[in-house]
Amino acid sequence: MSSTLNNLINSLGLMRKSGIIPQYHFAQNARPRTPDFNLKELGRLTRESWVLQQIYRAIIQEVMRVGWEIAPRFERKCSVCGAEYQYAETKCKSCKSTKLREPKYKEFVRASKLLTLPNSQRQTFSKILDSMLYDDLVYDDWYMSIEYALMRDRLVPKEVRIQNPVYISPVVDEYGNYTSNEWFCPICFNTGRDTKLYKGERQCQTCGSTTQQTAYEQEVDSEVTARWSLKTMVNGSTYRVLPSVHGEPRGRSLWNIMNTLGLMDEWFIDLFQEGRVQKIVNFPGHDQAKLTELLRRIQSESDKLQVINKGTGGNRTKKSLRTVFLASDTPIATHDVGINPRDMQILEYYKLAIQACSGVYGVQAVFISFMEGGKTGTTPAMQIEVQNRTTREIQRDKEDVISNQMFPIFNIKDWVFKFGDLEKKDAKRDAEVQSILADVIAKMHGAGYETWFDDFGELKWSDKPVVPVEEQHKPIINTPGIKPRGEKESGASGQPINDTTTERGVHGPRESTPNNKGIEEP
Repeated sequence: MSSTLNNLINSLGLMRKSGIIPQYHFAQNARPRTPDFNLKELGRLTRESWVLQQIYRAIIQEVMRVGWEIAPRFERKCSVCGAEYQYAETKCKSCKSTKLREPKYKEFVRASKLLTLPNSQRQTFSKILDSMLYDDLVYDDWYMSIEYALMRDRLVPKEVRIQNPVYISPVVDEYGNYTSNEWFCPICFNTGRDTKLYKGERQCQTCGSTTQQTAYEQEVDSEVTARWSLKTMVNGSTYRVLPSVHGEPRGRSLWNIMNTLGLMDEWFIDLFQEGRVQKIVNFPGHDQAKLTELLRRIQSESDKLQVINKGTGGNRTKKSLRTVFLASDTPIATHDVGINPRDMQILEYYKLAIQACSGVYGVQAVFISFMEGGKTGTTPAMQIEVQNRTTREIQRDKEDVISNQMFPIFNIKDWVFKFGDLEKKDAKRDAEVQSILADVIAKMHGAGYETWFDDFGELKWSDKPVVPVEEQHKPIINTPGIKPRGEKESGASGQPINDTTTERGVHGPRESTPNNKGIEEP
């Protein structure tokens, strides 16, 4: 299709077959898009929630436990049509070409260097993955920028860095397309050397590099402090629902539960904090002024018992729950005004909240033991078990974005980023696998197929049997010194046993009757 026809179709809008994004209907043209929820408040709420922090820690540890590797994208690739094969093929099935190649080793070296030293800030790729996973769990969005360097009048990708999702907004139009008319210099703009914007692709007036189209903006206090293009930023999200350009944080559905638990934690603080009224003691027939003087004396004695709080460095009294003395005409009595946690069943509510949070994040909370209703038991404890399907769901997003977005920017196209296997391997399991492989090889050889192991340890076999099936069961021609197939000698006479002669086994005749029981039917 010619460029003239493409321009005509674009001008008529015929290429836009997808519908408009509804929330952008009244804000058309390319502009920064912010989510419809407060990311800062969401981050604060999740940071202060001990339940979510425990869930995040368990998920991140499980994802990172298996490690990662740089795996080949294919085993053979056709140099003519580009068809990829996952086995050692010698001829392309698409174009019949024999020009097949292996993955380029120099790309493997480049990927290894990138993951060994990702940037000049001495950050490890393991720490980058940790931050990436945390941002994905909290905001369901993670951003990794690619920094460029100018070498011999051309831009070369140099390093990668993690960016804060709270301050980054994609610049798209009402259709979700990156069509901004603001171009910037990827070398000068983010470093502050030259923040000038251009109207198209041209040379930077400061460093001479080629400008790039704005795809993402970083805004801090209503000021754009950084810009990125599709070549300088990769974005991932595990639970994003298209056509939205933002993720769907799981914490949004837990907003009320997390706020309620926060208020209950504050209630516990107030319950045990200095100055809270716990009991009211009534003195009938006494003057309130005398009781007030008595309270002053008690307060003076209490101040002498002040101790230094090791946590905050301030002073506190040993007595936390206060008692108020009240004069009245009624008989002396004591009134409890504090709330009984047992009556509120606060422990059951905490367990319900933990189970709700765990279910939303695809993990399971296992309560080892709880002391309830005065029953004897051990110290309350809880552990989070992460399901394998949850782990793989999170891993797939990272593998796909790193392999198909970040690696190609660094000209790494023959290799992919891949997490390790989730299942734990041991010697017994390996022996069982080897036994199964041996049985498979024996059966394949018995059927006439050729089997072998490739360079990656995978079992391969030929498409067709080496010896045709119809020739495998042909009788062998009588040759001097070689007995025909199927003939057996009698142990008594030494003569060949004819087909009509009964062959005796150890415990009597066998196959002498149709029922295989050695007894003739009437």
